[in-house]
Amino acid sequence: MGREFYQAVIEDAPMGYACHRLICDDLGRPCDYVFLEVNSAFEDLTGLKREKILEHRVTEIIPGIQKTSFDWIACFGEVALGGGNKTLKEYMEPLQKWYHLFISSPEEGTFVTWVQDISDLAQDAADKAVLQTTINGLIIEVDNQYMMQNIIVVPENWGFLSKESLLGGALQDILPDDLFKLFRVAIDGSILSGEREVLRFQAPQPYDGRWFLAEIFPYQTIQGEHRFIISVREITQYQRLAQALAEKSFDLEMFFNVNLDLLCITDLKGNFLKVNASWEELLGYPLQKIEKMNFLDLVHPEDLEATLGTIAQLANQEKVMNFVNRYRCQDGTYKFIEWRSYPYHDLIYAAARDISDWKEREEKITYLSFHDQLTGLYNRMFYVAELHRLDQERNLPISLIMADVNGLKMTNDAFGHQAGDQILIRTAEVLRKVCRQDEIIARIGGDEFVILLPHTSDLDAEKLARRIKDEMRRTKVEIGDLVDQIDLSVSLGWAAKTSPEEDFHQVFKKAERDMYHRKMEESRSMKEKTVQTIVQAFYRRYPKEKKQAEIVGLLCEAMGKKLGFSPVELGELKMAGRYHDLGKIILKGDIVNSPERFSRTEWTEMQRHVEAGYRILSSVTELAQLAKYIFHHHERWDGTGYPNGLKGEEIPLQSRIISIADAYASMTTEQYFRRAMEVGEAYDEIKKNAGSQFDPDLAELFLLLNEIKNGSLRS
Repeated sequence: MGREFYQAVIEDAPMGYACHRLICDDLGRPCDYVFLEVNSAFEDLTGLKREKILEHRVTEIIPGIQKTSFDWIACFGEVALGGGNKTLKEYMEPLQKWYHLFISSPEEGTFVTWVQDISDLAQDAADKAVLQTTINGLIIEVDNQYMMQNIIVVPENWGFLSKESLLGGALQDILPDDLFKLFRVAIDGSILSGEREVLRFQAPQPYDGRWFLAEIFPYQTIQGEHRFIISVREITQYQRLAQALAEKSFDLEMFFNVNLDLLCITDLKGNFLKVNASWEELLGYPLQKIEKMNFLDLVHPEDLEATLGTIAQLANQEKVMNFVNRYRCQDGTYKFIEWRSYPYHDLIYAAARDISDWKEREEKITYLSFHDQLTGLYNRMFYVAELHRLDQERNLPISLIMADVNGLKMTNDAFGHQAGDQILIRTAEVLRKVCRQDEIIARIGGDEFVILLPHTSDLDAEKLARRIKDEMRRTKVEIGDLVDQIDLSVSLGWAAKTSPEEDFHQVFKKAERDMYHRKMEESRSMKEKTVQTIVQAFYRRYPKEKKQAEIVGLLCEAMGKKLGFSPVELGELKMAGRYHDLGKIILKGDIVNSPERFSRTEWTEMQRHVEAGYRILSSVTELAQLAKYIFHHHERWDGTGYPNGLKGEEIPLQSRIISIADAYASMTTEQYFRRAMEVGEAYDEIKKNAGSQFDPDLAELFLLLNEIKNGSLRS
């Protein structure tokens, strides 16, 4: 339940509510307080309006409060600084009212007051004292025929009967029929019981709202006749007070039952005496059954000792705040309940709330704070904490295995991060499968894992590393519909701490160096295999691209021969031509295979393929130079191309060659949105765009190639 709910409950409460902040002088003595919150009832009971008092000092609002006979500020300060609670009844002289207050402190320096106006009650008490010492009512004697025999006391201007109407009369003649019937029943009842009978009634006259109390005392005369002394006095104020108290009791009972919090009253032995309906909703037991139960029978066995401790505190009249335990429901499940309990003699008044959902969220947050969300392994924070705990002489030797996934970045670049996530998840699964339960596995970086091995020698760590390596070789990762499987490759390094004097940081560094030494060889091999996997996946998705790529590679090779490239340079140029559009693997099929010309958004997306191809190939050292050629093969001679808008000879020579070969192959290959051009048409397009799109010298050279002239490279 949120703060808004509690504010609404407080605002609608029948009792006045106010929260204050205490102000102390330089010596720490209470000298003032500030109003923080009040409800509507407080405004009505005091006449102080919230818009004029909130965030103001009481000495500003009620200047005379420091001169009253009762030290209000000191009283409130005692609770705010010392804790506990206090109940008092005092006269507030500046407001000219009597108040009944319950004062408590939710935290040091603040206090809350619950207020009732008891001015009328105090006045009634004063009136009662006068009545006890003064005869101020009607006293008469009647016989068993209800005839008036004696008028003992009739005060002047009293009641609704005059002295004259009473003399010699009969009750049935003086009183209205319905009122006489009440008297007759009471009189007859006193004859049967021989005891005093009491009758309360309202004045019979219309619009006279006064109430009276009649007491009937039976006795017998010497002759054995039944006589009755009837004493009648006005009790209007008492009746109104009783009605007001009944209404307030009803309000409190309603508040108790409609409150969504768990409210209860128990004794110090744990017996429920009164609970509200929220308990039934939470625990599932009928309300009547709960009120016959002992709450200790519902407490979770693991929480019983702590619960008994809080009962001991309450028995010492100490309040208990924010205590949490678990209660058993009727279905056997347990709910976490947070308590705020106040003792009053032998009773406990408590408000509680179900925090099971909050507890569940807290446990999830705690789990996530020490676990890697993707793999479910421990994270770096837990690893550091656990290393600190385990780095003790009794756990020596302590070994550590470092693991780094090979080719992860390339996989992310080519197939997206979801594919990379699958590699990390499968790596975690292999580590769990091979390692024992008590061996601590953590993911400490993007592609880095570490295994902590207490009581494990360097030799045993090496054996474990070899088992991990073997299992990795047997493991394939499915990353989507383009590629059936790719290999899982992880480079490993290990080291051990064998003496207390060794710094574990140096052990970590040693294992890390060992791992990186192996990674230099293993990663290169893995990356080359991954490139081939990407190429196969690309051609599987776009079969026409494979034909076009072969043509571009051959054309580039032919151009390189004309330009006198060395065999190594020719090999690089031919491969760059074949891989020039490899980056398209990141694009959606509906863009590459679109039967229509690209929209502005699709064209922007299409331009990303050169960057993707560059990232994939640059991951392999041997292909880094090719990556550069591919990155710039859509630059234009006039500087209007992409991605960098290079111009003229700023564009690498190989990129300019690929640009012409790619354009020719594209024009002479059937596309989804147009037919294949004839060789002559493609020839004219290249000639037309020489000097703007293409290097003019290379364009001229290209058009002189025998392969172009005879059309042997047309797909």
